[in-house]
Amino acid sequence: MPAPAAILDLVARFGKHIDACKTGSYHEKQLRTDCIAPLFEALGWDRNNKQRYAEACRDVIHEDQVKVGGTVKAKARQEKRIGSNLEATVALTLPAEGFTHPVFSDPATLHEFLILSDLQITRGTDLAAVVTESSHHKCARCWKHLPDVGTHAEHPTLCGRCVEAVQI
Repeated sequence: MPAPAAILDLVARFGKHIDACKTGSYHEKQLRTDCIAPLFEALGWDRNNKQRYAEACRDVIHEDQVKVGGTVKAKARQEKRIGSNLEATVALTLPAEGFTHPVFSDPATLHEFLILSDLQITRGTDLAAVVTESSHHKCARCWKHLPDVGTHAEHPTLCGRCVEAVQI
């Protein structure tokens, strides 16, 4: 099945303007507006919650709304427990009911979406999150705190994914 025209258009537009996107004046908020939000919409996600789901059950939960069990990454940063999102290890407990969207069964996607190095998901009765500082070393290339940083003799400061990337 070929990619939808809306996605092909986004890819072409991004490719045309990639140099501008790499400058210091192009910020994350602008990238979200120009690329990520339209991508979610092209994939059929109800980004603006037209179906009026409760906040925790929406297709897209905006970062400033992510409040899980009274704990947010921002609070952990304010309390100086972590310096950046990638320093966070998050233990997330999802209720069995209401979290059936496929993204909740895909920890790798949630890692990227929530901008975390380590995410542990369990099922329980109540929605809850505990944010702690990662005990792993930081990769010099991707800045994620991962357990395999320092285990590659040829690139001791990189994680396995980055070692593969630099060897290509």
